[in-house]
Amino acid sequence: MESIITDIVKIIKSENNVIAREKELMCYFFDLIRELMKLALEEVDAGLVEKTKNWGRASFRKAHGIKYLNAMGWMQGAGDGTFYGPHTENGQPVLVIGEGVGLWTNCVAWKSPQLAQQYKHKKFKDLYYQGDE
Repeated sequence: MESIITDIVKIIKSENNVIAREKELMCYFFDLIRELMKLALEEVDAGLVEKTKNWGRASFRKAHGIKYLNAMGWMQGAGDGTFYGPHTENGQPVLVIGEGVGLWTNCVAWKSPQLAQQYKHKKFKDLYYQGDE
């Protein structure tokens, strides 16, 4: 607090022009308020993030012929979360996992390790992959 008072006194003493002095004081106060608000918001945000770190939100979205469950972190800052959609490939039930704004297929989960190994490099024509635009 003393440094703020010292700064204000310096501004008052350094400027004889009333308008210039008032302008400099206003700029100082705006900068001070901006900094205080920034610190307050950081503290609130950190507290909220900590309190809600295990929260999530879910919604459904249909895209590319598949009804997906979208899972996101409650305070997630960027991204569209991860999408999980039940589907069928080659007569087998699979879970299509997608991500991104285009809801691009990231991977396909199979019921057995053998099926996953068999199709690990296969791109299915009915799924939407990044770069398919």
